[in-house]
Amino acid sequence: MIDSAVLYISIGSLLVAIGSFVVSIAARQEARHHTVFTPRTQALDHLRIAINDIKRVRRVTPSAVLIMRDAKSRADLAFDEKVRSDLDRVIQIADRLQFRLLSQNESDVEALLRDLDQITRRMSETAAFR
Repeated sequence: MIDSAVLYISIGSLLVAIGSFVVSIAARQEARHHTVFTPRTQALDHLRIAINDIKRVRRVTPSAVLIMRDAKSRADLAFDEKVRSDLDRVIQIADRLQFRLLSQNESDVEALLRDLDQITRRMSETAAFR
């Protein structure tokens, strides 16, 4: 009688340990998912906000440049060197354009938007594959 009770308690303890192990593996995968995907989605979201801001006012504003810089800081954590260097280049162009706020050439703004759209597409493709 006592031997069977001990056996049942041991089996129950083993099942609880296995359950805890499975839960810890799932939590580890979830944490890994959030450390990689959160900066990616945030970088994409910020870049899209900057693009929409530029499209809305048809000019590169200081707030759009700040949002692009925020996107760049998040992209530094999650994207490859090509995306980061392209973002740097586009931010430098946007920086120069923002200082000519009232005299911005529409073709320069359109070229910037095309570059931003390309970078956004590349970031989306990279985020989808990883």
